[in-house]
Amino acid sequence: DLIDSAALRGLGSDQTLVLVNGKRRHTVALVNLFGARNRGNTGTDLNAIPLLAIDNVQVLRDGAAAQYGSDAIAGVINIQLKKRAGCEAVAGYGQYSAGDGKNGLLSAYCGLKLGEGSLGITGEWQDRGRSNRADAGNPRIIGDTQVRNETLYLNGELPLGGGTALYGTAGMQNRRASSAAFARNNTLFVQFPDGTNNGGDVPKRNSLAMYPNGFVPFINGDIEDRYLIAGMRTTLAGWAFDLSQTHGSNAMRYDISNTLNASIAASAGISPTRFDAGGFRFSQDTTNLDGSRYFEDWLGGSNLAFGAEWRREHYSISAGELGSYTDADGLKQGGNPGSQGFPGFKPSDATSQSRRSTALYAELESTPTAALTTQVALRHERYSDFGSTTNGKLAASFKINPALMLRGAASTGFRAPSLQQVHFSSTFTDYISGVPTDV
Repeated sequence: DLIDSAALRGLGSDQTLVLVNGKRRHTVALVNLFGARNRGNTGTDLNAIPLLAIDNVQVLRDGAAAQYGSDAIAGVINIQLKKRAGCEAVAGYGQYSAGDGKNGLLSAYCGLKLGEGSLGITGEWQDRGRSNRADAGNPRIIGDTQVRNETLYLNGELPLGGGTALYGTAGMQNRRASSAAFARNNTLFVQFPDGTNNGGDVPKRNSLAMYPNGFVPFINGDIEDRYLIAGMRTTLAGWAFDLSQTHGSNAMRYDISNTLNASIAASAGISPTRFDAGGFRFSQDTTNLDGSRYFEDWLGGSNLAFGAEWRREHYSISAGELGSYTDADGLKQGGNPGSQGFPGFKPSDATSQSRRSTALYAELESTPTAALTTQVALRHERYSDFGSTTNGKLAASFKINPALMLRGAASTGFRAPSLQQVHFSSTFTDYISGVPTDV
């Protein structure tokens, strides 16, 4: 409903590393809890990058942890952004024949020459309406989520002469989405041991006084995504060096509407219908220094590359307002606690966690013959909370003829669990053998 994550080779979205202009892009703050695909995963949201900003996409389907570190087990997707001169735009509108699901799109790109440099600017606005294909009389909503995206991306480069250039990328997106939870109908009331509701409106997940025909809670998510790359490329004594700093952050805040806290309704007769349920934030700062050089007399021509990486990550959960999680009428009483559809994060769920990692890596690619290319890579990485690991990779390709190539790779890999996976916490009240228990 909120996130479209990149994935390769049928593996989870946290097994695929996404780069933008060759630099690591941050993952989202969300841990997928429900549904079959990506359950338990964090991923990289491709919806946050406007299509008109993309120049090309390169895909490496090899396991690449020995080259790029964690998250690259299934491979790597590298998205190159435009910075060439010229402008283009697209506008679109559509809807379903049933009259719902209205979808509007405005997107434009302009590339400007700035002296010897260039700057590409992309803006995108998208508004997708809700649709519903539930049967008549069914209180459920089955269809598209309501989403509005507002996105702005800048990508540029400024040559300074002498083989030196400054480059940068900046991106931001605000997204407002609203998805429908399961319906709460007018039969979901507490049943006492005598099989009655004691003659009153004692709600379990609904209140007759508030929603006599049942209701559908809406889970509304506000997402803020930010991305920044700043770097410099230069040459020194025949070597090409690239120093860069990358920052990315993703924050999500939930508010639940068209809902109620049944325990408040049971004790006070009526409940608020909207709650701030809290949310979470993830940020990542990465510093890279890379060097490379081509040697004509090594194994028929070889490219040697090496580098170092330092990364800091931070993850936090903030609690929702009291009404979004409280049990106002007490345990073992009638009303279920928390906002229906999505109970708020409790103060006991709140957290603020950080970790750091450092890595050294090297790679040698050679062409012993015109038809044969070989590659060897090695990476050592140390995490402040995960430990250290060393991984290697061997790969080769053999061109049988201009139309046919044979390629193979063997590598070791690893994946450090994300901070989101390690520290996510959400508390629900469940009934175990008839006893309400916080889980």
